[in-house]
Amino acid sequence: MPSEKRLNWALSLPDGRTLLDPEHSVLLASAKDFIYSLLLDPVEGRRPPKAQTLVKKHRKGLAPLLRWMVRNGYRRFGDVVDLEPYVVYAKAGSGRPGRTPTAKTVASQLAVVEDLWLQSPKLADGLAVHPWPGESSASLAGLSRRGRRQPKTAYIPDDVARRLVQEALVYVNDKAESILSTREAATAAQERAKARGVAHPDSLSSVAITVARAHGYHGANALRTEERLLRTACYIVISFFSGIRDSEVTSI
Repeated sequence: MPSEKRLNWALSLPDGRTLLDPEHSVLLASAKDFIYSLLLDPVEGRRPPKAQTLVKKHRKGLAPLLRWMVRNGYRRFGDVVDLEPYVVYAKAGSGRPGRTPTAKTVASQLAVVEDLWLQSPKLADGLAVHPWPGESSASLAGLSRRGRRQPKTAYIPDDVARRLVQEALVYVNDKAESILSTREAATAAQERAKARGVAHPDSLSSVAITVARAHGYHGANALRTEERLLRTACYIVISFFSGIRDSEVTSI
């Protein structure tokens, strides 16, 4: 039926108005931006959803979130920094007295919030922080994790991860050329020394030290330390921006 594929933006809200009223024009624009982004530029790794799937996300996932936001005085997604109360709200039936939703229903509702977070970089108004760090819609809803691999390492907090990536990028951009060119120069100098008959390890080390100091490093050991730091910075950048497995990064 055509009605099953039509988005209804005239949502009734707790303040007695609808989403189409002028008071909620900003929130309406943000909601539309998010829903249409799922169709035109979907979450990485996913195909564009079918019309009925999009309508379901709108009706069963986005609508409860919008009503909760209006109830709590939020007018933009970016203003929401604590979504733990929303999890409680969803588990309690999203404002519908006498209703106890199933864990699957709650997980489906919360999954839309996760989609909003994943799409936020593409939106004019998106979530500023992860809705529930270290958790997922399934775990919060109480769905069994049996048989799933559990992470053994704690998640890096967003503010720490952000600074870590920024520092790694600066290291790669500002220091990589000097470090690598100095290493090549030291290696070339040692090869020339070997060609002249220099074979003692201490003598070859002295050659490397001289080259390193000529390029502004305290010595060969300091240069090797910088090389290790550069390798670590490259690991961080590749890991964060590619999403490939740890084993794949270490094999490069």
